[in-house]
Amino acid sequence: MPGEIDLRNVTGIWENLLRILHFGARILIIDMSATTSCDMAGARMLVRAHERARAHKADLRLVTTDAGLKYVLGMTGTGLHIGIYPDLAAAHAAAPPEAGVSPWPG
Repeated sequence: MPGEIDLRNVTGIWENLLRILHFGARILIIDMSATTSCDMAGARMLVRAHERARAHKADLRLVTTDAGLKYVLGMTGTGLHIGIYPDLAAAHAAAPPEAGVSPWPG
C-alpha cells in the first residue's frame, strides 16, 4: 500500500482489492507497513474491503505498526473487525478462520 491513503487514491486501491478477491483469494493480506497516513475515506474503504472479503468467504488481514494508523482504525471501529498484525510473518502465520469462528485476534 502507498504511504498515504486518501480520497485521491482510494478508488484505485479499492478496485485492486476487488480484483484480488474476484480471483478467489481466501486470505487477503494488506501490507500497510509503509502507510503513515490514512484518512476517513481510506478507513471506509478498508471496512468495505472487509465486508466484501467476508462475502467471498475470505479473511482480510492488515499489517501495520503505525500508531497513528491504528488510532484512525480504532476510532472508526475498523480495528475491532479486521485482524491487525505487526508484520507479514505474523499475518501469514495466523490460523485460517474456521467456519463460524471469528478470525480476528484479541
